[in-house]
Amino acid sequence: MDSIRSISRSGRGLAAGAGARAETESRTMAAPMTAADKRLRYLAVVTAGITMGMGFGLNISLGLFLVPVSDAVAGGGRGAFAMAAALAAVLGGFSSILWGTLSDKHGAPITVATGSLVVCLSFVLTSYATEGWHLWLWLPIEGLASGAYGPGVVLSAVAKLFPDDEERRSKAMGVASSLWSSGAVVIPPAVAALLTAGGGGAEGWRWAMRMIAGGALVMLPLSALLAKIMRKVAAQDAANEESTAELPAVAVAADTDADAEGEARPSGSVTTMDEADTALEPTLAEYIAAAKQHRPFVLLVVGFFTCGFREFALKIRNGFIMFHVIFSH
Repeated sequence: MDSIRSISRSGRGLAAGAGARAETESRTMAAPMTAADKRLRYLAVVTAGITMGMGFGLNISLGLFLVPVSDAVAGGGRGAFAMAAALAAVLGGFSSILWGTLSDKHGAPITVATGSLVVCLSFVLTSYATEGWHLWLWLPIEGLASGAYGPGVVLSAVAKLFPDDEERRSKAMGVASSLWSSGAVVIPPAVAALLTAGGGGAEGWRWAMRMIAGGALVMLPLSALLAKIMRKVAAQDAANEESTAELPAVAVAADTDADAEGEARPSGSVTTMDEADTALEPTLAEYIAAAKQHRPFVLLVVGFFTCGFREFALKIRNGFIMFHVIFSH
């Protein structure tokens, strides 16, 4: 009950803060977005989508290595590769939380660049695998890095490009998501061509995997371009804010308002918006508790497991269930 009351107090505080912000925004005339500004922001959207598509395509292309790697690795077989791919998929889900935290602190471009270096290292190490346990050790690193350039990190950066325009934000998210999905169509055929060019056999797949390790580094210049564009966008937003009429600090007055701990404020006390935001910011535990009580959110999370089964099928050729592959070889 205490946690529910805490969530309720936080919700009231957030609602009050949102109402104050709405009042402030209604009194502030935002500068219109110029054509050059729009082009710059959509260039960032395209760059972000290509980055996600590159990473996604490399991820699902691992299934093409099943047969050559299984034949070349001593004591491994298809079971070793399948288990390594399963570990990579699981680590990819858990690592997304850590990469999201890093992105909040340092920005999406730095997070994407770090992930591209890690996934490159994983592919290079895997190309030298000679035993089954090498696959279990080195291939899951790719899954650990996949969250760095996934939608959780990149799409959040795309959404921030249009903070006050819901229509353009939705369009930008759709464009970036389409480019993300296109990676599944473009990258696997390219990887298959690399396997063919490598001549097949025990050594051909090693050469192909080192080539896609180099391909992962393509995300480095993409992340650098995204960082440059986002800096320009931030500068333009700052200039637009300076061009608008400045308003005095918004104050929230309350005669007997309750603070985050439930203590009554003295009559006539005044709190600025920045102080109110700090005092009313919910904790992570409160966010999680509130989310668990929201049935649509719970159903959405359960629905994501469907995507997990799809990933398993993509990583193992012809859509066979991964555990069948593991225990039948």
